[in-house]
Amino acid sequence: MAGGKAPAGFEDAWRDAVLQRQASFWKAVAELGRAELAPWRHRHGRLGYQVEVPIDGLAAPLWVVGLDTAWLGGGDADTGSLRLTDHQVELLASGKDGGNLPGFRLALMHHRFADLADGEWARRLLADRVDLVLHGHQHEPAVEPWASPDHHLLVLAAGCLYEGDEHHRYPNACQMIELELGDDSRPERAVIRFRGWAERNGLFWGDDGLLYRSARHGRLVLRRQGRGWSVGDHPSAPWQPATSEVFVGRRDELAAIERAITAVPGARVAVVAVQGMAGVGKSFLVEEFCAQHAGRFGAMCRWVLDPTKPMRAEIGLLEIAQQAGIDRDHTPAAEIPALLAERRVLVHVDNVDGVEAAAVVVELLDQLRALPAIVTGRYTALGTTPGAKWARVEVECLDGDAAVAMLRAELGKDAPDEADLRALAGAVGGLPLALHLAAGYLRGGFSVAGFLERLRAAGLGLEPVDRADPVWRTRSRGVVSVSFQISRELFRAEAARRGEAWGPALSALGWAALSGFGRELGAAIAGLASGAFESFIHAATSLSLVRRVPSTLRPDGAWSVHALVAEFLRTEVARTQIDERIERWVIAQGDHSDDDRATRWAVLSRESAAVHAWLASVDDPTLVRVLPRCWRYASSHGPVGPWLDAARHVCRRRAGGVAGSCAWAWAQLAKRVGAQDEVLEAADLLQRVGDKERDVALAVGLRADILQARGELDEALRIRREDALPVYERLGDVREKAVTMGKIADILEARGELDEALRIRREDELPVYERLGDVRSKALTMGKIADILQARGELDEALRIRREDELPVYERLGDVRSKAVTMGKIADILQARGELDEALRIRREDELPVYERLGDVREKAVTMGKIADILQARGELDEALRIRREDELPVLERLGGRNLVVGLANLGVLLIQRGLPADLLEARGHLERAEAMAAAMRIPFPDDLHRWLASSAGRM
Repeated sequence: MAGGKAPAGFEDAWRDAVLQRQASFWKAVAELGRAELAPWRHRHGRLGYQVEVPIDGLAAPLWVVGLDTAWLGGGDADTGSLRLTDHQVELLASGKDGGNLPGFRLALMHHRFADLADGEWARRLLADRVDLVLHGHQHEPAVEPWASPDHHLLVLAAGCLYEGDEHHRYPNACQMIELELGDDSRPERAVIRFRGWAERNGLFWGDDGLLYRSARHGRLVLRRQGRGWSVGDHPSAPWQPATSEVFVGRRDELAAIERAITAVPGARVAVVAVQGMAGVGKSFLVEEFCAQHAGRFGAMCRWVLDPTKPMRAEIGLLEIAQQAGIDRDHTPAAEIPALLAERRVLVHVDNVDGVEAAAVVVELLDQLRALPAIVTGRYTALGTTPGAKWARVEVECLDGDAAVAMLRAELGKDAPDEADLRALAGAVGGLPLALHLAAGYLRGGFSVAGFLERLRAAGLGLEPVDRADPVWRTRSRGVVSVSFQISRELFRAEAARRGEAWGPALSALGWAALSGFGRELGAAIAGLASGAFESFIHAATSLSLVRRVPSTLRPDGAWSVHALVAEFLRTEVARTQIDERIERWVIAQGDHSDDDRATRWAVLSRESAAVHAWLASVDDPTLVRVLPRCWRYASSHGPVGPWLDAARHVCRRRAGGVAGSCAWAWAQLAKRVGAQDEVLEAADLLQRVGDKERDVALAVGLRADILQARGELDEALRIRREDALPVYERLGDVREKAVTMGKIADILEARGELDEALRIRREDELPVYERLGDVRSKALTMGKIADILQARGELDEALRIRREDELPVYERLGDVRSKAVTMGKIADILQARGELDEALRIRREDELPVYERLGDVREKAVTMGKIADILQARGELDEALRIRREDELPVLERLGGRNLVVGLANLGVLLIQRGLPADLLEARGHLERAEAMAAAMRIPFPDDLHRWLASSAGRM
C-alpha cells in the first residue's frame, strides 16, 4: 500500500483490487463537496488524509488527521486482521519534514486500537504525533487516557452504528467534549459531558452520571499532566492580593478607584496607562487597592488575559466562578452570575491590551452587571464613551520625587546619593518596571551609570538579577523590551487586520522629540499622508504605545512617546531617513515665501519644542541647508535662541559646507537678540566665505548696523554711502539698494533730519518695493513714514497708517514680531493722546509676550521702559523706578547706543520727579552721562535737561 514492491506471497494487482472496493465511498464523499479529503490528494496517496484548519485566536492551526482502518475489512469477523500501517501513521500524522505538527492534532478513525492487528504499535506511534483520537465501532461510551513512561494519548469513543442482533438493546448516547488549549494551542484540560436517552419516566435527553464515579452529574474532567492525562481538576487558587512595602505615591489614583468602585452597584473602573507601557504600574496599583480594601468585599477574583489571543468570555466566567469556590463543571452557566453576586465578588480583569481583549471583557462584564469590576490594560479607548458609565483612572509614570522614593524604598540604606537617584529616575522616564529592575542591579553592586550602559547595550533586554523576584512570574519576566514587544505585536496585528503597513511608521516615531509632535509633524516623521496618520495615531494611542499630550498644553492635538519606548522603537529604522523627512517638513513650513506663510509659520510655531530639540541634535550639513531658508521665521516667531545656537555652532565650526547664506542667517539671528559681537563675527565670516561682491557689501552693511546701534552714526553713514551703495548700484541690485537707502534714512531720522529721511522713504524705497511686489518691505517702509509723522505730531495720519497699511499685512503674513512692534507704535500714539489704560494693555498683552517668546531682550527692555513711562504718568513712581533700574537699564547697558542714551535720560527724569535728595544726586549722574553720549553720537539731547543740569538743582 506504500507503493513499493509487493511482499513475498502477494501480487501487485491485489493493491488496486483492495482500493477499488472504496471507490464508491470516495465518489459519495466528492458528491458531498469534500473531494479534497480523497487520499490521492494527500501524502500517502492511497489511504487517509491530513487537513490544516486555521482558527482565529490560535497561535497554531488545528490539524485533522483521517486514518483509514477499514481498507482490509472483509466482514464482521475481521477483528484482529485490520491494520493502520506505520507508513500511513508516519506520513499523515507528521509534517513534511518528518517532525511533529504544530498546534492541536486531532486524529479520526473508525475502529478501536483493540480491533487492529498493529493497534498497540499504532497507538505508540500516534502518541508522539497527535493529542486526541476519536474512534467509533464501540457501543458504550468510553474514555481511555493511555500513557507509558515515554508516551501519552487521550482516546475517546465517538459513536457507532446501532445494528446487528442486539441493536435495540444499546441505549442512545452522545458526548459533548470541551477542550481548553494552552499557549502552544495544544489541549491542557478536557471536560467530557455524557448525555443519555432516558425511557423510564418519559423520553428525554439527560446528563448520564452512571458511567464513571469521577463523572459527577455526567461530567468528567481530565487535565494533561507531565506524564499523561489524569482524572480530576485543580481548582484555581483564589486571588489574594497583598500590600507592598515598596508601594509609593499613587494616592490620587487609589482614591479615584475607591470613589468609582463605591459609587454605584456594579461599578466599572478602567485603569489604563495613558503612556501605556507595561510596567507603568497598573496591575500593581489595583493589587494595592484590593489589599487595602479586602474587608469590604467577599472573594476577589482575577482573570489574566493573553491579549494576543484572548479566550472567550465564557471561559473567563468559568475561571472567576472557580476562584470564587463555585463548582463550574456542575453549575449551569446561567446561574453563575447570581452566585457570584451572593459571594460579593470583586472582579479584576488584567491585560486588556487590545481591541479584541476589550470586546471580550465587555461581553464578560455584561453578564456580571451586579458585580464591581476593575479592568487594567494598555487599551486606552475602553470606557471612554460617557454613556458606558465606566470610570477611567489614568496611570502616568512616576514623577521625580515619587521615583526617587521608590528607589529608596527598594534599596534602603544602600541607596546612592540623591543626584544619582534623580539621574536614574530621569533616564528611565519614571517607569516603575525599569526602576525596579535598576534597584536589583544597584543592590548587586552596579553604579547608576553602569546599569544604564548595560540596559542600553542589551537593547532594554536586561533580565532581573534575582531569580526569586516576583516579576519573573509575569508575562514580561520583568524585562522592559519584552514588555514593549507585547504592545508592538498587538499594534502590528491591528494594522494587519486593517490591511495597513504601519510597522515602519511606528518605528519612525522612536526618533520623534520626547516633547511631542502634532498632526502635521507626526505625519511627516511617520512618512504617512495626513489622512492616514489620523487612523495610525489613533491605533497607536489606543494600544498605549503613544500618549496624548494634555489639551492644556497642546489644544491643537499632539502626542508623545516615552523615552524608553522611543529607544525600543527606533532600533528598526535609521535616524538619517527620519532626519531627511523632518528637514523637508521644516523647510516647507519655514520658507519665507508669501504663499500661505501665515498658516505655515503658525504650524511650525506650534511644533517649536520638537523642532528646537531636532536642531540641537541634527548634523551640520542639515543645518547649513535649513538655516538660510528658515531664519526669517525664527526671527519673527522665535524663540530665537535655539536657532541662533544652531547657526553659531555650524558657522564657528565651518562644517557641512557652510556658505555665505548661513553666515548671513547667523548675523540676522544674532542681531535680533542684540548680540552685537556675534553680528560682527558673522560679518567677518560672510566676507571670507562669500564668493560674490554682493556678499562683501552685505558684510559691510552688517558692520554699519552695529556702528549705528552703538551711536557711531557718522561712520555708519559713510559706510552705507561709500562702501555698500555703490556695489548694489553696480550690480543692479535694486532691492538691496533700496534697503541701504532705508538705513541711511534711519541715521538721518536719528539725527533729527526728518524731511530728508521722509523723502528717501517715499521716493527711493517705497516705489521699489511696490514694483517688486514685496508687500512686507512696503509695510515696513510705511511704518517708518508713520514714525516720522508721529515725531512731527501728525498722530492721526500715523495711526491710520499703522492700522490700515501695516497691521493687516503682518497679520496676513503671520509675522508676529512685526505685528507686535506695530502694536507698540499704536500704543505710543495712544499714550501721547493720554489713553493710558489701553496703551498699558497693549504693552502687557500684545507686545511683551511676543518679545519674551522670541527672546528679543532689546525690544523687551524697551517695552518695559514704556510701561514705566505709563506708570510714571499715573504717579506710580516707585514701581516705574523699579522697572527702569531692574528690567530696562541692565539690558540697555549691554546694548549701548542711542537706546542707552534714551534709557539714562528717562531714568534721570523719573528720579527728578520723585525728588528725594538722593534721587537728585543719582539723576545728575545719569543725565550727565547721557548728555556726553548724545554729543559724541551727534544726536539731539532735550533742551529742558540741558537747562536742569545747568540749574542750581542740577548742581546739588
